[in-house]
Amino acid sequence: KRLSEETKRKISDSKRNHLKPLYTAVRICFKYKQWRTAIFQRDHYSCQMCKIRGVELNADHYPKRFVDILREANIVTMEQALDYEELWNIKAGRTLCVKCHSQTETWGNKFKK
Repeated sequence: KRLSEETKRKISDSKRNHLKPLYTAVRICFKYKQWRTAIFQRDHYSCQMCKIRGVELNADHYPKRFVDILREANIVTMEQALDYEELWNIKAGRTLCVKCHSQTETWGNKFKK
């Protein structure tokens, strides 16, 4: 039996809301802050798309989104997240200014599989 689009949306929202505390916990933990700083330092605090400096910067998990890494690895606890090396690999990140980051296809909820 096929699920309606509304049912699919509700299931997706339910999963997202269930994992939201984990996503927040990971993003505010010390290891995440270290990862961000390492990305910024490696990229000389410059946006890797427009090369601008001196503006608000984001550390972007790329080519895989942060949430997709967690989902694909079935990470549901903070301990699992802290132990999962792919999440903390600086090769899987890039520095972007807020403007360029917001224009990527993986920004926020724009991403569709």
